Amino acid sequence: VFRRAHTTTSEASPSPSSRSAVTAKDIQNLQQEIQTLQTLLRQQAQTHQEHLESLTESFATRAAHLETKLEEINGHVGKISALEKLVSSVRDFVHDTPGVRGLV
Repeated sequence: VFRRAHTTTSEASPSPSSRSAVTAKDIQNLQQEIQTLQTLLRQQAQTHQEHLESLTESFATRAAHLETKLEEINGHVGKISALEKLVSSVRDFVHDTPGVRGLV
C-alpha cells in the first residue's frame, strides 16, 4: 500500500501574504535607489549637454576657419583668371605687333 506524502501550502511555498509583504524599509530603500538614479541621470544629462556645447563650439570654430580658407581660395581663383587674361593679352599683343614679334 502506498502512502501519499501530504504537504500543506505553508510548507510548500510561502503564503501569498508573506510574499507580498513590503516593509517600510523596502520602500525607503527603493526611494533611495530612485533618488540615486535620478541624480545619476541628471549628472549624465549635464555631462552630455556640456559635451554637446563643446562640439557645437568646435564646429562653429571650424566652420569659421573653413569660410576664411574658402574666401582665400576664391581670391586666388580671381587672380588666376586675371593672370590668364593678362597672358592672353600679352600673347595677342606679341602676335599683333610686328616689331615685338621679332624680339620674342
